[in-house]
Amino acid sequence: MNACAREAFASYGGGQLVGKSVFECHPGPARTKTLELYRQQQPNHYTVRKRATHKIIHQIPWFRGGAFAGYVELSLVIPENLPHFDRDA
Repeated sequence: MNACAREAFASYGGGQLVGKSVFECHPGPARTKTLELYRQQQPNHYTVRKRATHKIIHQIPWFRGGAFAGYVELSLVIPENLPHFDRDA
């Protein structure tokens, strides 16, 4: 959990969340989705808007010594004026 994540989740315990069950940190439908991700061990990507900030979330399975060990989550802000290039045009 990096400094940005500790700050983002400060109201939930910040760095004290390290070592806690990720399933206990997610309510209802999010817990169901998280359980399914762990079962499938596949990447998951989506965008979200929260507090006027648009983000893309990448949830990527992490393996240690060839064995599934959990997920790495990247949360990246998408700027409102982000250039888009259509390479098919």
